[in-house]
Parts: sequence; structure tokens; C-alpha cells
Amino acid sequence: SDQERDDKYYYNLITSKAVVFTYPSAIDPSQINIQLWHGFPLKGMSYMSKSEGPGVEQNHLNWSKLDVIASYSQFYTTLMNACYGVSWRKYVVTGMPRNDFLFKADGRKILASILKQDFRGKKILFYMPTFRRTIYGDANGSRDINYLFGLENFDDLSFDHFLDKHGIHMIVKLHPLEESLVVNDILEKKLQNITVLTEQKLKEKNIELYETINAADLLITDYSSVYFDYLLLDRPIIYVPVDLEEYIKTRGLLLEPYDAWTPGPKCLDQARLEQEIIRNFTHPEAYSQERKTLCRIVHHYQDGNSSVRVWNLIDQLMRDDNPKMN
Repeated sequence: SDQERDDKYYYNLITSKAVVFTYPSAIDPSQINIQLWHGFPLKGMSYMSKSEGPGVEQNHLNWSKLDVIASYSQFYTTLMNACYGVSWRKYVVTGMPRNDFLFKADGRKILASILKQDFRGKKILFYMPTFRRTIYGDANGSRDINYLFGLENFDDLSFDHFLDKHGIHMIVKLHPLEESLVVNDILEKKLQNITVLTEQKLKEKNIELYETINAADLLITDYSSVYFDYLLLDRPIIYVPVDLEEYIKTRGLLLEPYDAWTPGPKCLDQARLEQEIIRNFTHPEAYSQERKTLCRIVHHYQDGNSSVRVWNLIDQLMRDDNPKMN
């Protein structure tokens, strides 16, 4: 039963020699604690967030107790440390295990099986915006959830027709708390070329989101950290920063000016967005140089072997000659 699994889970958590995190968590200093985190930061967090919330000092304390923080690169280490303020010695550049899926998964096949759709002969477009609320309930930015992409007066039906005409299928991946609103809207309007990839569908098949990412021939986002990982594929990215000024005011960005850190066109109306989708599918190399330059800064390793590096690190930490193991 779920209850038994929960009990076993918590028992294992308490009795394990090492614990690996991807989110903030309570830390037991008697264990070896490894933080992988869940994305490359563009948005301000903790000390660097304008909507700090009550947990800033607690975050710093928790991060101080970590033994190792896996890092993408020296640049990542610098950004994360601006947010959490701990010793540079804690950071080890390994790359992120989830990014191995970008090199190794058969994303199109996995996506087709989860969504029970045939994408043969279709171009696949992913839309993945960031979530607009913090864990403390503060609103960040002001994207209008009633319109796709948050673009005012966006005409879903004409966009669906546009996708159909050009042989494109769009997959929408939102934060679970925003899913239901959009799913119902798409079903009601009977949009044929837009599908929401829900958390439920991934869970049913026991699939990680990152196993599907390389199915995307083009990514559309705003401030979501997914685009930093997507750089490893050197494929087109389009940005829809509809509430940029508001977002900077309420949350803050670690990297400014936004334009300089986002290697792709910025679209703030439907006509421009459609134009750029076609242009970037026709000329995927358009922003390639900018993407490659940023990729070198963000990713020390550009291969599918981060899981091995992290596992070797864990192995090393768990050896008997580690002072913490004695």
C-alpha cells in the first residue's frame, strides 16, 4: 500500500549513508548530503530573490550543511552561490544527470507512446513557460493564463490552423498547478495540433520529463531554466517574455540584460511568433553561434556522461576513508 511505501521510504531516508536532493530539504549532518538541484538559474533565488519569503536564512543554513553541490560549470557555481552563500569547496563540476537523456533518450518515440499520437512527418514544438508563483504564494510577473503564451488577444483557432498548415504539433508542458485550466481550454476549443503533456501522463508511464525533451525541434519559453539545458541540442529557441519588466520587479533575474542571455528571437504578438516559428524551422542555424557561445559558458561538459560522473563522486564520498563515514 501507499502507506507502507511511505513508511519504508522514510525509514530508508533516515538510515541511509548518503542522501541526494534535487530541492531544498531538511539536512541531517550525520549523513552525506548531495545537492543536484533542478535547473540552471536565471531567476533570482533566496538571497538574490526580490520576493525573498521567510526562508532565506534557513536556506543558507541548509546549504551550509551540504557536503557536495553538483555543478554545471564555474558560472553555475558563481550564480548559485550568490543565492545561497556557502563555501566554493562544496561545488564539484559534474554536469547534471537528467541532461544525459538529451543525448540518449528516444524522445519522439517516448512522447508518441505517452500521448498515443503519431508524430511521423511532423515537426514538434515544445512550449514550456516558467511557473508564476513562489513556494510562499507570491506572484512573479503577470502572464495572462487566459491566453496561450500570455499574449493578449491571441487567437487559438487561427494558431491551430497555422500549425496544421505547416505540419507542426505543439506540446505544452506547464507547472502541474496550471495544467487543468489549459487542458480544458484546449479540449473545449477542439484544438487538433496542440497537446498538453500532463504530470499525470508522465507518472502513468513512469517517464521523466527530460526523456521527452529531445523530441522538440524547437522550444518556446520565457524564463524557464529548461532553455539552458536545451542548448546542448543546438536547436532553435523562441522567447515570449510578455511580462519581463513586471517579472524583474517582483522576482528579479540573476542575468541581465535579458536579451544578452537569451539566444533567440523575442516575440510579443501572434503574427511575429508565427513568423519566427517558420523562420527558425527553415533556418535552424540562425542563432546557432549565440547558442554555442552560451552553451560553453553554462555547460563545462557537453556529453551524456554526467550520471557516471555523479555516481563516481557518490562512490568516492561513501568510501570508508571518507572522514564522515568513520
